Amino acid sequence: MHANRSQFPVGQGCFHAGCISQGTSATRDLGDFHYIYDCGSNTMSALREAIGAYRKQTSHVDALFVSHLHEDHVNGIDKLLGAVTVDTVYLPYANDVLSLLNLIEADMDGALSASLVEATIDPRSWFRRRGVSHVVRVLAWTADESDFAEDDVEVDDGPYDERSRVVRADLDGETKSPPPVRTRTTMEEIESGSIVKIAIGRDTLDWILVPHVDPTPIRRLTEFRKALKKACGLRPRQWLTATRMADALRTRSKRLKLRNCYEKIISGGSRHNHNRVSMSLYSGPPSVVGSKQAPFYSVIRRTANWSIYSRSISPDWFWSLKVEAPGWIGTGDATLKNTDVRTAWRKTFDRFRHEIGTLLLPHHGSERNFHHELLDFPDLKLCVASAGDPSPYNHPSVVVVDKVVKNGKHFHCTSANPLSGLREEINKM
Repeated sequence: MHANRSQFPVGQGCFHAGCISQGTSATRDLGDFHYIYDCGSNTMSALREAIGAYRKQTSHVDALFVSHLHEDHVNGIDKLLGAVTVDTVYLPYANDVLSLLNLIEADMDGALSASLVEATIDPRSWFRRRGVSHVVRVLAWTADESDFAEDDVEVDDGPYDERSRVVRADLDGETKSPPPVRTRTTMEEIESGSIVKIAIGRDTLDWILVPHVDPTPIRRLTEFRKALKKACGLRPRQWLTATRMADALRTRSKRLKLRNCYEKIISGGSRHNHNRVSMSLYSGPPSVVGSKQAPFYSVIRRTANWSIYSRSISPDWFWSLKVEAPGWIGTGDATLKNTDVRTAWRKTFDRFRHEIGTLLLPHHGSERNFHHELLDFPDLKLCVASAGDPSPYNHPSVVVVDKVVKNGKHFHCTSANPLSGLREEINKM
C-alpha cells in the first residue's frame, strides 16, 4: 500500500489532499482513493493555482471533509467542485441554532452570501446541484445522546418550498434560478468518531479516516435561542426552523437584530468569536496497540514548487525510515485550549496515539486554540501550520512554534509561497 498527502501553499486557509493506493509508488495500477480536507484561503490567487495543480493529479475525489463553514476553509469548494467530481461530502453538525450563529458571524465579517446560507441550512440541495452524490453530517461529539435534545428547534431537512427560495437569491436582490440538478443526492448522519473505511474495488485497505466534531458549546445556548426567536418574531411555542432562519437572513433589518443577539449573548461578540464547532480528521492505519508485530512504514517529506507541480523537483526536506507513525490529524479551527473540547477530542484520537506522526495545528497555529497536550503523541514528528506569511492575525503564534520546537518536534508553515508546499509519501513495508 502507498499513500501520499499534500498541504497546498494557499496561505491563510487550508487545502489538504490525500491519496491511498494499492501497490507501491512504482506499481500503482489497481486504483486510488482520493480525499480532501478543506479548500479555502484568504489568498484566492494561490488557491486557484493549487486547485489547478490538484486537477492534474485526478478528476475524481471520493471524499471531501469540511472542517467548518468559515470562509478561509470553504471559499474554494465551489471552484473545486467545478474542476473535479466529488462522491461524498462530510460536514460537521451540532444543531440548527449553532448553524445560524455561524451565519451571523459571517455577516459580521462581511462574508455572508446566499450560497453560504444554502450550503449551511440546506447542504443537500447545494451540493446536489454541484454533482455530489452523498452528503454525510457528522454529529457533534456527545457522551450522552440526550445532549442532542432540543425542545424548541425543529431540524428542517426536507426539500425547500417556495417560502425558502431566499437561499437561492442575492441576500438583498432578485431571486436567481439555481444551476440545473445533475444528480440525486442522499443525506445521512453518522456519530463523531465513526470509522470511514477505505475500499478500492472489493478490497478494504489497511487505512482509515476518522472524523471528530467538537462537542456543542452549551453555555448560554438556551438564552441565545430565546433571543433568536424573539428577533425572528416567533411566538414562544413556534419552532425555529431552517426555513425561518433563512427568512430572517433575507432582510437587512432582521440581520441587524440577529447581530444584536450575538453581541449580547456571546461574550465579546464579534471581537471574540464563539467556540466554533469544527471537525477534525484522522487519516492513517487502524490502531495496532497490542499487536505482536506492528507494520513498518517509510515516510518521506518534501517541500516543492507547487506553481509548476512536480513530485521531486526539490531535495528531501525531512525524511525517516521504518517509523511506526504514518498517521495525520487535521484540526480545523477546533478550540483545543478549551478543556471540554480537548477532552472529547482526545477520547476520539488517543486510540491512534501510536500512529500519529503529523499534526496540522488548530486555527493556523493560533495560541488561543493550542494546548501542550496536543504534542503528547509519542511518535509525533511534524507540526504544520497553514497560514499567511506574514499573517495579519499573527499566525502561527511564536509561542506555539516555540513550544513545538522545544518539545523536539519539527515545525513547518505552508504559506502562499509556492516553495512552502508540503508533500508526504508513505509506503507500508
